[in-house]
Amino acid sequence: MTIHAPAPSLLDAVRRRAVSEPDAGPLPTFITIGTMKGGTSALHSYLREHPEIGMSTPKETDFFCRADHDGHDLDWYRGLFSGSGPQFGESSPNYTKRHLFDGVVERMQAVLPDLRLIYVVRDPIDRAVSHFLHNVHKQRVDAGDFATYFQDLDNPPLLTSPYAYQLEPFAEAYGMDRILVMASEDLRDDRAAAMRRVFEFLGVDPEFTSPKFEIDRHVTATKLEEAGASTERPVLTPEQRDAIADHLRPDIDRFRSMVGQEFAHWSV
Repeated sequence: MTIHAPAPSLLDAVRRRAVSEPDAGPLPTFITIGTMKGGTSALHSYLREHPEIGMSTPKETDFFCRADHDGHDLDWYRGLFSGSGPQFGESSPNYTKRHLFDGVVERMQAVLPDLRLIYVVRDPIDRAVSHFLHNVHKQRVDAGDFATYFQDLDNPPLLTSPYAYQLEPFAEAYGMDRILVMASEDLRDDRAAAMRRVFEFLGVDPEFTSPKFEIDRHVTATKLEEAGASTERPVLTPEQRDAIADHLRPDIDRFRSMVGQEFAHWSV
């Protein structure tokens, strides 16, 4: 009886091409993996200014979210990066939506085993509210539902805020020494120091600066304004905020222990 080997998977093909065609185009040396509404758009734009860093266009490739790579191959992925390097990066917050996309880390590590990762995090409750407003802009929810939306503690925005749960697979695969965790509040309040920290992590000139670093990028508010929606930020009741904090606290405490940072200004 003849036993036929299974046909190679798309991941097998991607892995072989990554090894056999090293000059076909750059692959990322680092990825900003999230979090959504944590400042990844701003960070991506600031990183683009550094002459030693080539950032992807578009910002969010989502290449590793699904097993079929949404029909794209490795040549397509390589073609998203330009510049002379030596560092190349992309920023896909969907990579830290583990509750929606399974197997991201396995696909990523198979192609990019020596990757560095950046995880930009934000007060988990404030982030969830911004996530809700993003969904309003995308017409996935109605702004008038805010009062009742957060009574469900398993809604999509809150499922993105357990940072330990989201980060754990990356920590297991790459090790915490290859992951930079940074509060988006630091990027907002002391941008020069935050960018120096990122540049040091990536091994590029840490003293580089740009006038564009002075630009504040409030993407959610801008999108809502462009869509003709109210930019007034809704407010959770004290009872809602307390319930959400109690719900998230075990994970966030574990996250603090994982990364060795206090995030003392957070509401959880």
